[in-house]
Amino acid sequence: YINITSVTGYKSSSVKLDVTAPTVTAMDPKNGNWQKPLATVNFAGNDVGSGYAYTQWSTDGGQTWTKGEQAQVGGDGVTTITYRGVDNVGLMSANQTIEVKVASTPPTVTAQNSSMKATNKKAAPPITFNITAVTPKATAVIQIRTLSGKTISTHRYANVATGQDV
Repeated sequence: YINITSVTGYKSSSVKLDVTAPTVTAMDPKNGNWQKPLATVNFAGNDVGSGYAYTQWSTDGGQTWTKGEQAQVGGDGVTTITYRGVDNVGLMSANQTIEVKVASTPPTVTAQNSSMKATNKKAAPPITFNITAVTPKATAVIQIRTLSGKTISTHRYANVATGQDV
């Protein structure tokens, strides 16, 4: 604020000017990690002049804006949220961005040699599998079962690169 007081005869008036844009921060509770929808980003703003009014955010690069202190994102993939703060006299902060990673489609596993006849119970043929997922890495659980459905063994593979034969 700049406070200007002028005195003319017995009248006085004050004019307050706000020349400082507000500040706003965005917080992704998952810290940039992949998450299930709806992913939520919270905004917090501050203004030293006239006071903070609200946050505007956009998922289309600023073509359209939504007013609110929270953004929710669904779908699959990485979404860039552009956001800015507005104070009580209409000053806007500079546009900022945050990336949110959302995976709503569960991964699928495709295995080759998934049906086999082991001639030696100690040496089963190798199984090759491929994970299709939105995320760059995923976890696969492979269960070896008899024809009647009895599980013989379970194998867990964590942090497997998706889209590649393993």
